[in-house]
Amino acid sequence: MKVISFSFAVVLVLHGLAYSQDLQPPVELGAQGAKVRAEVNKRGVGQSRVRVSLRDGTEVKGYISEIDDISFALTDQKSGNVTTISYADVSKIKRQGLSKPVKVLIICGVVFGALFGMGAALGRNNG
Repeated sequence: MKVISFSFAVVLVLHGLAYSQDLQPPVELGAQGAKVRAEVNKRGVGQSRVRVSLRDGTEVKGYISEIDDISFALTDQKSGNVTTISYADVSKIKRQGLSKPVKVLIICGVVFGALFGMGAALGRNNG
């Protein structure tokens, strides 16, 4: 009788543990929220500075200091203020500063300008 009672108690405890993890429903982010979460995860914590445009029209700048399932935290580099932002509240997220294609174009322009200037100077000396 004691073995049956003990076995029944163990089954009840294990059964309760199995269902206790499902108490919180999964969070629905929608297509835009999932896209933002993927972008935040791609950037990583502390890796790059970002500019986040929110649905209410405000803009927050800083680096990603924390990533969660439903939100992420931005820390302002100058003031150190931490702002927690829900993925659903974000309308656009982009990296601060110049993009790689713009940097490449600037470098190509400088090199082309230098070559053109050297060619013009050499042409003057020979002619």
